[in-house]
Amino acid sequence: MQARQLHLLRALWPLLERGGMLLYATCSILPEENAHVIRLFTGECKARLIDQRYILPGDADMDGFYYAQLAGQLD
Repeated sequence: MQARQLHLLRALWPLLERGGMLLYATCSILPEENAHVIRLFTGECKARLIDQRYILPGDADMDGFYYAQLAGQLD
C-alpha cells in the first residue's frame, strides 16, 4: 500500500492552494503506511509536517488510526 499512498499524495499535493493544508489519514497503525510514507513524501516535496498522531486499537473504544497534518510551503 505504501507505493499507492505515495502516488496519491504526489497526485493531490499540486492541487493544494498555496499555503493550504492536507490531512493524510489511514485506518492502519503500521509505520510503513503512515510515518514512513510521510517522511518520504516530505523529503521530496515542499510539505511541512504540522502534527501526526496514532490512535491505537482500544484507545477511546476506537480501532487503530493514524493522521498527519501537512502544510504547503509559502515560498
